[in-house]
Amino acid sequence: MNPIQVTFDSNVWESLVDLERLAAHPEAMSLGVVRKAIEDGQISPYFSDTLITLEAIRKTERADFLSGTRVTTTRTEVFEESPTTGASARISLEIAADFSHHPGQHEILIPLLSKAIDLGFKFIGTSRVGWLRAPDGMYKPQESNNHLLGYRIDRTCNAGRAFSERGLGEAHLRRLGDEAKEGREELRFVSPFIAAGSHPDQRAVARAIAELADGDALAAHYGHDHDVFCTLDFGRGAGRSSVLHIDHRAWLRAEFGMSIFTPSELAQHIS
Repeated sequence: MNPIQVTFDSNVWESLVDLERLAAHPEAMSLGVVRKAIEDGQISPYFSDTLITLEAIRKTERADFLSGTRVTTTRTEVFEESPTTGASARISLEIAADFSHHPGQHEILIPLLSKAIDLGFKFIGTSRVGWLRAPDGMYKPQESNNHLLGYRIDRTCNAGRAFSERGLGEAHLRRLGDEAKEGREELRFVSPFIAAGSHPDQRAVARAIAELADGDALAAHYGHDHDVFCTLDFGRGAGRSSVLHIDHRAWLRAEFGMSIFTPSELAQHIS
């Protein structure tokens, strides 16, 4: 029997991998059942790469991080001469975002990540071009052929697009970026995700990054066709603008077949 593939939200995996946190958690018994299932190979655990690319940045520093991102261009010219076609030149231009100013992982997160990796956790992520990524070796192994790879990328993008069309997930950061670009010629060609860092409401930017992270986690979960998304987030703080709000659960189930469980529901499901 194949293991159940479960994507864990940050409000679950951090307590799941740390035994002291687990023992003090209100759902300690359920978390213990889930952890044992991981150790026994009954569950394959995953989490979203946004937890180290964006959520690891302090909320008060998130806007500064985005506004500090620079775009670099590298031009490469190769001249060739052939006795039959004569001289020719090949010119390529590489455009990339420079994220070298990323502050790194929070000191509290580093030991938790180590414990998660020891327990078998792998990262999953979206396919946003030119965006932040964790080191390649930390991800779920890539598909064995281009057909399966394309299938997963299409599913991920389709889910992300559907969330955005409903004003969820990345839509919040995109809106702030579009607002920041208004009347700013220097931001004309800048991605709204980067331009959002220049928005005057930095608290809104921090909240929007949190919503992007939730949307990316769910989109990647759907893209990889995982069985269960485990979370304790009901979107109460952000309200219905959160993709994880309880009011969106029926739509996520009907449209994408997503099973979103709490730890106790997951423990009951595997028992």
